[in-house]
Amino acid sequence: MARGLLKRLFRPSPDFDDDDVDGLDLAGGSDPDDHAESTDDGYEHDAHVGPVPDGDNGHLADAGPGPAPASRPVDDRDLTLDDLVDLDRGDDLDGGDDLDELDDLVRGVGRDDPGRWSSEALAEQRSAWAYLGALGALFCFLLVFGYACSDQRGNEVAGTDPVELMTGSEPSRLVFRIDGDVVAIQGSIPDQAAREQLLAAAQQAYGAENVVDELTVDADTTLESGTVRFVGSATFGDERPEALQESVGSTFGLANRGFEVGFVETVLSPVTAELALADGRVALSGVLPDDQSLGDLVAIAEEVWQPENVEASGLSVGATTWTDGSIRLTGSTTTTDDRVGTFGGLVTERIGALVTVDTSALTIVDTTARLAEVQTQVDELVAASPIQFAPDSPVISSGSDAVLVELAAALNVIPEVPFEVVGHTDSVGPEQDNLQLSQERAAAVVARLTELGVDPGRMTSRGEGEENPIADNTTDEGKAANRRIEFILVGTSEAEASSE
Repeated sequence: MARGLLKRLFRPSPDFDDDDVDGLDLAGGSDPDDHAESTDDGYEHDAHVGPVPDGDNGHLADAGPGPAPASRPVDDRDLTLDDLVDLDRGDDLDGGDDLDELDDLVRGVGRDDPGRWSSEALAEQRSAWAYLGALGALFCFLLVFGYACSDQRGNEVAGTDPVELMTGSEPSRLVFRIDGDVVAIQGSIPDQAAREQLLAAAQQAYGAENVVDELTVDADTTLESGTVRFVGSATFGDERPEALQESVGSTFGLANRGFEVGFVETVLSPVTAELALADGRVALSGVLPDDQSLGDLVAIAEEVWQPENVEASGLSVGATTWTDGSIRLTGSTTTTDDRVGTFGGLVTERIGALVTVDTSALTIVDTTARLAEVQTQVDELVAASPIQFAPDSPVISSGSDAVLVELAAALNVIPEVPFEVVGHTDSVGPEQDNLQLSQERAAAVVARLTELGVDPGRMTSRGEGEENPIADNTTDEGKAANRRIEFILVGTSEAEASSE
């Protein structure tokens, strides 16, 4: 292709004639107007000024006017581009000097075939120049493109961690996004063990429920030369983000890539907790200021209603304050149930007077009349079928099973009302032994009623021994009347209580 281009580019012009040849410096000398040009064979070309060789003796002779020397004969053929290419290769056209032959060929073209240069040849030459220009533009484009690619690759290599270049592993880039009490961890970690260790560190600082795991395990990553970055927002005084960053960096050998956690002042909302009452059971819910407050509230509820009757899964810790807070009671209770009042007193004592116990939404059922009816029913049951025990023993006789079933059903009509079980004995035997026996018999009744479905949180037991007889202990009938179990419902008097 290059040879073809040369043939097109250096084809002689149709205007190339003898006059043009006169201006050529074929021997590489100065301007032809100042110096004469000669060849090795002594031929003088056109008119020259200055000394010229005198024959074969090598002496210089003055040039003078005279007839122009005859030019060398030229082959009677057309000048072709192949002739020029041959000259370019150093081949002689006819065994003579290259410059002489070029001179003769040029003269032959100008003199013998001036019309041989056609319009087609001119178009071919212009096409060759255009083609060469396109190649040059393409070369420039490829040069610029190659430089840009090499520059970009250089930047990539310059920005690549040496560990990545040597090992093929990419250093971990971890990001911790803080949003108040919640932290989300993003990035790649080389293995599951490192992942679990990282999550454990975050969970220790924020709690397992407040850590969002967005990590991926990628064996092509490495902790060596890795970085950690913290972003997001936290409240003033929250030291967990900075402590966690320091812990993670030192534990995993990660460099600090930035700490962009903004600290804002938190506006605390008053506590609005709720305690729902239903059938002697309570359910707590709401957001409390801290874990200590949550524990205190649950402990109070369990003390009043018994642990098995308290559900506290609805409680959590958040940005709240007891100041101007409230604990709202909902559901229903009775006029004879004083546990609501006990609960309010313990809240004020242990949590403080800044929070109020709101009972405005609590339905209070007047059970005075109903309580009296249940008390009367219980009295009648134990009067008709006294609870019997083995002699000098707290073991309940099997003959009393039926009456205990009826008593359990009657007491569960008003499940919110607590009651007391009191044991009594006659005066036979040591007084201390009788007191202990009465206590054991009352406890045995509570245990049997619990088996029959009565809430143990409603029941208490005590023994009075022989101190409160209701009959004469000098007769057998009196002694039998004094050995009895007494049921006292809260809201009734002992005078109205049943006796055995």
